Amino acid sequence: MKSIFSHDSKLMSILDTFANTMILNVLFVLCCLPVVTIGAALTALFAACRAQTRGLPCFRAFFKAFKSNFLKATGLWVLFAALIYLCAGAAINLYIMDGSLVVFIMSIVAGVLLLNLLTNCLLFYSRFECSFRQLLQNGVIMTLSYPIRSLLITVLMWLPVVFALVPALLYTFFQLAMIWFMLYFGTAAAVCVWFMKRPFARLAEKLLGIVETDPVDEPAHGQ
Repeated sequence: MKSIFSHDSKLMSILDTFANTMILNVLFVLCCLPVVTIGAALTALFAACRAQTRGLPCFRAFFKAFKSNFLKATGLWVLFAALIYLCAGAAINLYIMDGSLVVFIMSIVAGVLLLNLLTNCLLFYSRFECSFRQLLQNGVIMTLSYPIRSLLITVLMWLPVVFALVPALLYTFFQLAMIWFMLYFGTAAAVCVWFMKRPFARLAEKLLGIVETDPVDEPAHGQ
């Protein structure tokens, strides 16, 4: 029994990961409250999850990524949020005025593709240091090269937003509020980082002028 509860046991490692995920989740939600900071917060969450899988201090990685990537990630988020808002508005207005289901579906698909590209760009930026143009370019490459994986991570990462925006799902959204706040985003981000690990490794071999960033300034043993 003593070995089970020792600091380096499998059980304690699992509990430590679970606790870190919960804390990262809360940090992410709090950093998203201004709304305009969602891009920087999501980039930081991806970086922290990547650090955790490598045995590095995840909280330090979160705050480092949030600070260092803030301007570019925020600019990316604001740009894509505006485009997605325009697509959604166009879809609703055109459907109300003309009743055109085809145009409505096309607008929704365009919005989903933009959200897909945004997610890939932020995930890419959590791992690589690059210019804004390179960020968009490689986000497009990832989206087109791995469409199924990209769609899955997008759905996984933004599912709570769908619940919040669809009137029929709003009650369920509030029922699951504690899960969203305490656990969901941290778990989803960890799955996304794991799911796209191999595609990013393949892409990294072909990239020129792109620097892979360290999640933290230096390796450390504590969290």
